[in-house]
Amino acid sequence: MPKSKPLRTPKEVKAANPCKWGATNRLAVPVALLAGIAALYVQHQGKSAGVAERLLSMPSPVEEQLLESCEVLKPLWGGIGCRDFLREHWETSPLVSHQAQFLSEQLLHLENITQMVKMWPFRFKKNHATAVLQKPASGFLADERWPRGEAVPHYVVDVALREQLTLVLHNLEVYWPPIARFVWHVNNYFHAYTQVNLYLSPAELEVATAPHQDAHSVFIVQLQGAKRWSVHAPRTPLTLKAKQRGKQGDVVRAGDRRLMGGALLETTLRPGSVLYVPRAFFHHTSTATSAESFEPSVALTVSITSEDVFTTWLHLLGEALEQAPPHAAVEAERLKDAMRKQAVLDGDSPLGSQLREALPRAIMAPHLECPCFASTSTNWQMWRSHALQLLRQIAQKHPELQLRWLRDEEDAYFLYTELDKVLARKKVPNKMKMSQIEAFLNAMDGLQLSYPQANVNITQIFMIEKQDKSYVPVDRTWHAPWQW
Repeated sequence: MPKSKPLRTPKEVKAANPCKWGATNRLAVPVALLAGIAALYVQHQGKSAGVAERLLSMPSPVEEQLLESCEVLKPLWGGIGCRDFLREHWETSPLVSHQAQFLSEQLLHLENITQMVKMWPFRFKKNHATAVLQKPASGFLADERWPRGEAVPHYVVDVALREQLTLVLHNLEVYWPPIARFVWHVNNYFHAYTQVNLYLSPAELEVATAPHQDAHSVFIVQLQGAKRWSVHAPRTPLTLKAKQRGKQGDVVRAGDRRLMGGALLETTLRPGSVLYVPRAFFHHTSTATSAESFEPSVALTVSITSEDVFTTWLHLLGEALEQAPPHAAVEAERLKDAMRKQAVLDGDSPLGSQLREALPRAIMAPHLECPCFASTSTNWQMWRSHALQLLRQIAQKHPELQLRWLRDEEDAYFLYTELDKVLARKKVPNKMKMSQIEAFLNAMDGLQLSYPQANVNITQIFMIEKQDKSYVPVDRTWHAPWQW
């Protein structure tokens, strides 16, 4: 097999594609793609159309229009087209791929884990540099040697392998440049907050985790060794974070028909294998019996937090409503309350689906300085109209609100302009994550990966991400009645 080429840095990608990248470091889609979306919107005249259907209807050879990030990520879903993955699997169906050998070659090796621990101030369950040692089926390990906040010793890998413990390291996208370059493409393509965690388990460790679900989609990338996985469809799709089952002491029995269906997929992941687990799908692992199981298992989880897209969109609309004209202030407040309830009671409805898809597609168009985006304003106008349409649909579901002012053209235009201001200020929830990764790669440029990096302020770089808190609503878990 020919040796795979290393992933290019964000700086190299932008230099090679000068007409595809805007000053905001976010994905810029070709004009034909945006024009196709706009034309499709006019064609449907506001009818519900999923992102997959819109992308499938694009004119011209779409394969020629796909950006480098799409090409980089294709091995995650077995080499099928990005549109096909969105249509057939994203948040709807699990998928296993055995075509990601370049990931196991380039991203991380067992010896790199010790290098990272020597380079950076990892600590046990404390702040950003979090590490966890875990006993099988017994939760976090409380070890007298390393209490909470204690620095992780450079020999922690030897301890985990010798004492049959699983080592977990969080946020590797800001600690290891090859992973940072890869995650930059994940962020760039999905327009959602992304986090990468590492799981190291000793060879032949008896592992039998109970089923659990996540409020985000996950790609499980096997780098070394082997693990057996099972995936089950949930009875309730697209769960919110506080409604996840199988976590925080909540024990779920495998095959519980009240919560999940039968196994949709059972597979053994080996080096170069990737398992995609859609949001809310139950999954659990067990010890593999193949030859690869006689060496330590090293796996990465790439989590894409699509949950916040839905509620962040509502939050941004709500922030615009806060600037409603005085005669509409009371009604605007009622509409905000209705939006919160809509997020809870009807989150998996066609309207909820539109809300989830609208935010990243709306925000990727404005504020781009590339000349090939002369039609940006036209497309932005389309998303203004789409936002108002969503508000009207919510109002129709709550006729008691009597939102007369939404039918007034002058007030509607006022909402448009306020929404413009909010979106320009807030932009997209993953913007700071992108900036954080780029700052890390710039700081590490030319440095060796085998020594402590005293000249790199990793804490300051990590804190860049914390600015994302101003982009995501504090009350994004709008699902408890007392929060309405």
